[in-house]
Amino acid sequence: MWDPLPRQEQNAPGIYYRVYYRRVGVDEERDFQQKTLKSLGNTGLYVVRIQRKYFYTEYEVKVQVFNDMCEEPDCSGPVSDPKIIHSAEDLPQVAPTQVGARPFNSTALNITWIPIPNVREKVRGKLIGHRIKYWRQDLNEITESQYLLSRSTDPHALIIGLQPNTYYWVRVMAYNSAGPGPESERFLERTFKLRPQKPPTAVQVSFTSFLMFTPAHPVLFTSPSHFSRFF
Repeated sequence: MWDPLPRQEQNAPGIYYRVYYRRVGVDEERDFQQKTLKSLGNTGLYVVRIQRKYFYTEYEVKVQVFNDMCEEPDCSGPVSDPKIIHSAEDLPQVAPTQVGARPFNSTALNITWIPIPNVREKVRGKLIGHRIKYWRQDLNEITESQYLLSRSTDPHALIIGLQPNTYYWVRVMAYNSAGPGPESERFLERTFKLRPQKPPTAVQVSFTSFLMFTPAHPVLFTSPSHFSRFF
Protein backbone atom coordinates (compact mmCIF):
# COMPACT_ATOMS: atom_id res chain seq x y z
CA MET A 1 0.00 0.00 0.00
CA TRP A 2 1.26 3.47 -0.91
CA ASP A 3 -0.02 6.95 -1.69
CA PRO A 4 -0.78 7.27 -5.43
CA LEU A 5 1.09 10.02 -7.24
CA PRO A 6 -1.02 13.25 -7.30
CA ARG A 7 -2.02 14.64 -10.69
CA GLN A 8 0.28 17.69 -10.45
CA GLU A 9 3.31 15.40 -10.13
CA GLN A 10 2.49 12.91 -12.91
CA ASN A 11 3.95 15.01 -15.80
CA ALA A 12 2.27 12.76 -18.38
CA PRO A 13 -0.73 10.45 -18.69
CA GLY A 14 -0.61 6.69 -18.25
CA ILE A 15 0.67 6.46 -14.67
CA TYR A 16 1.45 2.95 -13.40
CA TYR A 17 3.75 1.30 -10.83
CA ARG A 18 6.24 -1.50 -10.34
CA VAL A 19 6.54 -3.23 -6.95
CA TYR A 20 9.86 -4.71 -5.79
CA TYR A 21 10.11 -7.11 -2.82
CA ARG A 22 12.48 -9.59 -1.18
CA ARG A 23 12.73 -11.41 2.13
CA VAL A 24 14.88 -9.82 4.81
CA GLY A 25 17.88 -11.72 6.15
CA VAL A 26 18.03 -14.37 3.44
CA ASP A 27 20.56 -13.05 0.94
CA GLU A 28 21.40 -9.38 0.80
CA GLU A 29 22.82 -9.78 -2.71
CA ARG A 30 19.69 -11.42 -4.03
CA ASP A 31 17.82 -9.30 -6.58
CA PHE A 32 14.35 -8.02 -5.79
CA GLN A 33 11.40 -9.85 -7.25
CA GLN A 34 9.08 -7.48 -9.10
CA LYS A 35 5.54 -7.04 -10.35
CA THR A 36 4.65 -4.45 -13.00
CA LEU A 37 1.13 -3.08 -12.51
CA LYS A 38 0.58 -1.33 -15.86
CA SER A 39 -3.00 -2.55 -16.22
CA LEU A 40 -3.96 -1.16 -12.78
CA GLY A 41 -3.10 2.46 -13.54
CA ASN A 42 -2.72 4.96 -10.70
CA THR A 43 -3.49 2.49 -7.94
CA GLY A 44 -2.22 2.57 -4.37
CA LEU A 45 -2.55 -1.09 -3.43
CA TYR A 46 -1.33 -4.45 -4.64
CA VAL A 47 -1.31 -7.89 -3.00
CA VAL A 48 1.64 -10.17 -3.75
CA ARG A 49 0.94 -13.87 -3.23
CA ILE A 50 3.73 -15.76 -1.48
CA GLN A 51 4.14 -19.29 -0.18
CA ARG A 52 2.23 -20.03 3.02
CA LYS A 53 5.41 -21.04 4.86
CA TYR A 54 6.49 -17.40 4.73
CA PHE A 55 3.68 -16.22 7.03
CA TYR A 56 4.55 -13.22 9.25
CA THR A 57 7.93 -12.79 7.59
CA GLU A 58 9.83 -9.53 7.13
CA TYR A 59 10.07 -8.25 3.56
CA GLU A 60 11.88 -5.27 2.10
CA VAL A 61 9.68 -3.47 -0.44
CA LYS A 62 9.88 -0.42 -2.67
CA VAL A 63 7.70 1.06 -5.42
CA GLN A 64 8.66 2.67 -8.74
CA VAL A 65 6.42 4.94 -10.81
CA PHE A 66 6.12 5.22 -14.63
CA ASN A 67 4.07 7.15 -17.20
CA ASP A 68 3.58 7.10 -20.99
CA MET A 69 6.87 8.92 -21.56
CA CYS A 70 8.74 5.80 -20.44
CA GLU A 71 9.98 3.39 -23.06
CA GLU A 72 10.85 -0.01 -21.62
CA PRO A 73 13.38 -1.23 -20.78
CA ASP A 74 15.36 2.03 -20.64
CA CYS A 75 12.83 4.05 -18.65
CA SER A 76 13.78 4.56 -15.02
CA GLY A 77 11.11 6.38 -13.04
CA PRO A 78 11.74 7.48 -9.45
CA VAL A 79 11.80 4.74 -6.79
CA SER A 80 10.57 5.06 -3.22
CA ASP A 81 12.83 4.43 -0.23
CA PRO A 82 12.78 0.75 0.82
CA LYS A 83 10.46 -0.17 3.68
CA ILE A 84 10.38 -3.22 5.96
CA ILE A 85 6.95 -4.84 6.33
CA HIS A 86 5.56 -8.17 7.55
CA SER A 87 3.68 -10.62 5.39
CA ALA A 88 0.19 -11.66 6.53
CA GLU A 89 -0.31 -13.65 9.72
CA ASP A 90 -1.53 -17.24 9.95
CA LEU A 91 -3.81 -18.76 12.61
CA PRO A 92 -2.19 -19.72 15.95
CA GLN A 93 -1.29 -23.40 15.99
CA VAL A 94 -1.61 -24.32 19.69
CA ALA A 95 -4.12 -23.77 22.48
CA PRO A 96 -3.62 -22.35 25.98
CA THR A 97 -3.12 -25.01 28.66
CA GLN A 98 -4.17 -25.64 32.28
CA VAL A 99 -7.39 -23.68 31.94
CA GLY A 100 -9.10 -23.14 35.28
CA ALA A 101 -12.05 -21.22 36.72
CA ARG A 102 -13.02 -19.96 40.15
CA PRO A 103 -16.28 -18.28 41.21
CA PHE A 104 -15.87 -14.52 41.61
CA ASN A 105 -19.41 -13.94 42.87
CA SER A 106 -22.89 -15.26 42.14
CA THR A 107 -22.86 -13.95 38.54
CA ALA A 108 -19.18 -14.06 37.52
CA LEU A 109 -16.31 -16.52 37.04
CA ASN A 110 -12.59 -15.72 37.05
CA ILE A 111 -10.85 -17.69 34.26
CA THR A 112 -7.10 -18.41 34.22
CA TRP A 113 -4.76 -20.31 31.87
CA ILE A 114 -1.15 -20.76 30.78
CA PRO A 115 -0.64 -18.80 27.53
CA ILE A 116 0.84 -20.26 24.37
CA PRO A 117 4.60 -19.79 23.75
CA ASN A 118 5.25 -16.39 22.18
CA VAL A 119 7.27 -17.69 19.22
CA ARG A 120 6.61 -17.32 15.48
CA GLU A 121 5.93 -21.02 14.88
CA LYS A 122 3.22 -21.11 17.59
CA VAL A 123 1.57 -17.67 17.47
CA ARG A 124 2.16 -17.26 13.69
CA GLY A 125 1.83 -13.52 14.02
CA LYS A 126 1.40 -11.00 16.83
CA LEU A 127 -0.73 -12.17 19.75
CA ILE A 128 -3.64 -9.75 20.21
CA GLY A 129 -5.55 -11.44 23.02
CA HIS A 130 -7.74 -14.38 23.96
CA ARG A 131 -11.21 -15.61 23.12
CA ILE A 132 -13.10 -17.28 25.98
CA LYS A 133 -15.94 -19.62 25.08
CA TYR A 134 -18.52 -20.52 27.74
CA TRP A 135 -21.88 -22.24 28.02
CA ARG A 136 -24.18 -23.62 30.70
CA GLN A 137 -23.65 -27.25 31.60
CA ASP A 138 -27.22 -28.16 30.69
CA LEU A 139 -27.04 -26.53 27.22
CA ASN A 140 -25.55 -27.59 23.89
CA GLU A 141 -21.99 -26.35 23.29
CA ILE A 142 -22.40 -25.94 19.54
CA THR A 143 -25.64 -23.96 19.53
CA GLU A 144 -25.67 -22.21 22.92
CA SER A 145 -22.08 -21.07 23.48
CA GLN A 146 -21.25 -17.43 24.16
CA TYR A 147 -17.90 -15.68 23.76
CA LEU A 148 -15.85 -13.12 25.64
CA LEU A 149 -13.16 -11.37 23.57
CA SER A 150 -10.26 -10.21 25.73
CA ARG A 151 -7.90 -7.82 23.94
CA SER A 152 -5.15 -8.56 26.44
CA THR A 153 -2.22 -10.96 26.56
CA ASP A 154 -2.72 -11.40 30.31
CA PRO A 155 -3.55 -15.04 31.23
CA HIS A 156 -6.82 -14.29 32.99
CA ALA A 157 -10.29 -12.86 32.30
CA LEU A 158 -13.58 -12.27 34.10
CA ILE A 159 -16.86 -13.56 32.68
CA ILE A 160 -19.84 -11.60 34.04
CA GLY A 161 -23.62 -11.74 33.63
CA LEU A 162 -23.93 -15.42 34.56
CA GLN A 163 -26.69 -17.13 36.49
CA PRO A 164 -26.26 -17.79 40.24
CA ASN A 165 -25.47 -21.29 41.50
CA THR A 166 -25.02 -22.59 37.93
CA TYR A 167 -22.34 -24.77 36.36
CA TYR A 168 -20.55 -23.43 33.26
CA TRP A 169 -18.06 -25.02 30.88
CA VAL A 170 -15.24 -22.79 29.58
CA ARG A 171 -12.60 -23.03 26.83
CA VAL A 172 -9.86 -20.55 25.86
CA MET A 173 -8.30 -19.69 22.48
CA ALA A 174 -5.42 -17.39 21.53
CA TYR A 175 -6.00 -15.09 18.55
CA ASN A 176 -4.09 -12.77 16.24
CA SER A 177 -5.14 -10.69 13.23
CA ALA A 178 -5.79 -13.87 11.22
CA GLY A 179 -8.28 -15.18 13.80
CA PRO A 180 -8.48 -17.60 16.75
CA GLY A 181 -6.38 -20.72 17.17
CA PRO A 182 -7.48 -24.15 18.46
CA GLU A 183 -9.64 -24.44 21.57
CA SER A 184 -8.27 -25.55 24.91
CA GLU A 185 -9.61 -28.42 26.97
CA ARG A 186 -12.88 -27.50 28.69
CA PHE A 187 -13.19 -26.76 32.42
CA LEU A 188 -16.31 -26.88 34.59
CA GLU A 189 -17.08 -24.52 37.47
CA ARG A 190 -20.14 -23.22 39.34
CA THR A 191 -21.00 -19.66 40.32
CA PHE A 192 -21.72 -18.82 43.95
CA LYS A 193 -25.24 -19.03 45.30
CA LEU A 194 -27.24 -15.82 45.30
CA ARG A 195 -27.13 -13.85 48.56
CA PRO A 196 -30.41 -13.33 50.48
CA GLN A 197 -32.53 -10.72 48.70
CA LYS A 198 -34.93 -9.77 51.57
CA PRO A 199 -34.52 -9.19 55.32
CA PRO A 200 -36.31 -11.42 57.86
CA THR A 201 -39.94 -10.46 58.49
CA ALA A 202 -42.33 -10.76 61.50
CA VAL A 203 -39.43 -10.81 63.95
CA GLN A 204 -40.52 -11.44 67.58
CA VAL A 205 -38.57 -11.39 70.85
CA SER A 206 -39.70 -13.39 73.87
CA PHE A 207 -38.25 -14.14 77.30
CA THR A 208 -38.46 -17.42 79.18
CA SER A 209 -37.68 -18.25 82.80
CA PHE A 210 -34.45 -20.05 83.45
CA LEU A 211 -32.66 -21.29 86.54
CA MET A 212 -29.13 -20.16 87.39
CA PHE A 213 -27.13 -21.82 90.17
CA THR A 214 -24.38 -20.35 92.30
CA PRO A 215 -22.23 -22.38 94.68
CA ALA A 216 -24.27 -21.21 97.69
CA HIS A 217 -27.88 -20.49 96.67
CA PRO A 218 -30.03 -21.23 93.63
CA VAL A 219 -31.68 -18.10 92.15
CA LEU A 220 -34.70 -18.19 89.84
CA PHE A 221 -34.92 -15.42 87.22
CA THR A 222 -38.28 -14.70 85.65
CA SER A 223 -37.64 -11.38 83.94
CA PRO A 224 -34.76 -9.38 82.46
CA SER A 225 -34.89 -6.96 85.42
CA HIS A 226 -33.87 -9.69 87.89
CA PHE A 227 -31.00 -10.63 85.62
CA SER A 228 -29.59 -7.06 85.54
CA ARG A 229 -29.83 -6.60 89.30
CA PHE A 230 -27.92 -9.80 89.95
CA PHE A 231 -24.97 -8.56 87.87
